[in-house]
Amino acid sequence: MTRAATNDEKNILRSDGLAGKLYAIIDQPVTVYQCLVNQAFATHDKIYQFTYDTASGTLADVLPGMTVLIGSTEGAWDKGLARVRKTWTSNTAYIGETSEVGWADNLYITVIDEFSIWARHLRVDVDVNIWMDYDVAYTDQHVNFSPMPCLGPDRVLKLVGDDVSVNLDASASWALDASITQYAWGVLRGAAATLANPNTATPTLTATAAGRILLQCVVTASNGKTSTGYRNVYVYDDAHPPVEIALEDFSGGVERGGFEYSMRLPVALAGAPRDYLKVILFSEEIPQPIAPVSENVWAIGWLDESECVVGDKLGEARLSVKGTHYWLSKINGYPVGVEHTNGTPTRWTQVKNLTVDKALFHFVYWRSTLANCADVFLSGDTRKASALQAPTSMLWTQIKTIAQESILAAPVCDPYGRLFIEIDANYLPEDTRSSVPEIMQLTEDDIQSISFSLRPASEISRVELSGVAFDGSTGKSYFSLAPGHVFERYGAPTQKDRLLLSNQAQANQLAGFFFGGGERGFFFFFFFFFF
Repeated sequence: MTRAATNDEKNILRSDGLAGKLYAIIDQPVTVYQCLVNQAFATHDKIYQFTYDTASGTLADVLPGMTVLIGSTEGAWDKGLARVRKTWTSNTAYIGETSEVGWADNLYITVIDEFSIWARHLRVDVDVNIWMDYDVAYTDQHVNFSPMPCLGPDRVLKLVGDDVSVNLDASASWALDASITQYAWGVLRGAAATLANPNTATPTLTATAAGRILLQCVVTASNGKTSTGYRNVYVYDDAHPPVEIALEDFSGGVERGGFEYSMRLPVALAGAPRDYLKVILFSEEIPQPIAPVSENVWAIGWLDESECVVGDKLGEARLSVKGTHYWLSKINGYPVGVEHTNGTPTRWTQVKNLTVDKALFHFVYWRSTLANCADVFLSGDTRKASALQAPTSMLWTQIKTIAQESILAAPVCDPYGRLFIEIDANYLPEDTRSSVPEIMQLTEDDIQSISFSLRPASEISRVELSGVAFDGSTGKSYFSLAPGHVFERYGAPTQKDRLLLSNQAQANQLAGFFFGGGERGFFFFFFFFFF
C-alpha cells in the first residue's frame, strides 16, 4: 500500500553517507503442547483427526492454525507436518485433512505456536454436500462475511535501557458489507510485554526484556462475525544480538506476483532448516531507519527447505526465503466457482450480490489460512457478476484468473507478505487516478541522468473488447473496438472478452486504455539518483 514520503524521510533519502547492516531473525516457535498418538491406522489417506494420550502442556494454548510436528522422537517432524484445524478435546486432535503423513501408534506430537500459510481443503461427501476444512457447513458465510484482520507486518525492536515500545495498528482491518466495531489485542507469549489500550485499533506494546512476543488481535464486524490474526514482535539487545547476514539475491515484482531472497549466515544454523519457518530481514541504519511500512523491517518470508544449503565443515548456511505468492502458488485444491444469487445463499457455491472481491475473499479466507498471518487488501471494485470460476486447481492461479479475466486486476504480494488485488492505473479512468499517491517529487538535484527506452511494441492492430454489465438479474453485452473499425497499419488484432463492464462508455474507454498503454509499447524512463 503505497504512501507519500514524509518530509523527514525525504531529507534522509537525499542525505549523504547512508549506511546500514542487514540482519535476519529466523523464528523459533515455542512448544505449547505435546502428546503421543494413541490409535492404530488402517490407512494414511484423508486423516483429519486422531486420538492421543500422555499429554503435557496446557490444552487451551492449542489454537486453530498452529503447526503440528509429527515425529518418531520428541520434537521431531520426520513423519510430517499438520495444522490444528479446530479446538482439540482432552483426547482427540483435529488436524487439516492430510494424506502425506506416515501415521502410526505412539508417534510424538508437538504443537508449536507458529501460524503460517496452509491449505484449507474442501470436502464433497457422498450426497454431494460441500464442506470447508473438512466439516465447516455452509450457514450464512456468504451473506455475513467474516472480517479480515490487517495488523501490519511483524516488528523487530532493539532494547536500549529499561524498555522499548512500539505502536501497533489494526485500523486497516475490513469486512465486506460491514464495518469493524471492536478490536481485542492480547499477548499470548512473552511475559516481559504489556499492552496499553488493548481494546483499540492502535494499542502500544512495551517490552522490558529481549525475546519473542506472540500477539493476537480479534476483530469483530458489525454483523457479529469475528476473526483472529497473529503477529510476532522480536526484541533484541546488545547481550542478545541478531545474526548479521550477507544478502545474495533479492528479486521479484508485479509480473512475478511477489518477492523472494536468499542469504548467507556466517554461523551454523540452530537446528535443521524446515519448510515454512519464518524469516524476517531487517536492518540497522545510519542516521536512522527508513522503510515504507515497518521502519527497519525490509522483508518477511518463509524458508524453502529444498533450496537451503547447510555447510557441515565451514559452519555456514545459505537460506532461501520465499514470499506469500510462492506459498499460495503451492496450495492445491479443487477447481471451483461461485455464482450470484439475489436471495439467501444456501450453499458454498452461492454468493449474495457476487463481485470479484467477494469471490476472492472466499478463496483467500476459506481456502487458506492466510488471514492468520498476513494482511489482505482487495480491489474495491463493485461490478457484479453472474458467476465466477477458475478451472485450475492451484489457489494462486485461481485468484489470478478471476482477477485478471474479470476486471483486469492482478494479485501481487509485497516484501512484507501482504496480498493486494489491484487494477493497473493504466486501466483506471483519469478522473480517479488522483487516489494514486505521489511518493515524492523529484528535483534536478535528485537526478544524475535520464535515458529513454522504448518497450518493444506487441504490434497490436486492434483491440476487440467485450463483456457484460450484470445488474443482479439480467446482463447486457457490450462490444468495443480500439482504435476503431479500421485496423492499424501493422500488427494483429487481440481480443479481451468476458470482462465485467459498467456501460458502453466504460467499455470504449477501457478498450482505448488497453490499446494505448496496456499491451502496446510506450516510453519509460530510467532515473539515477544522488543518494
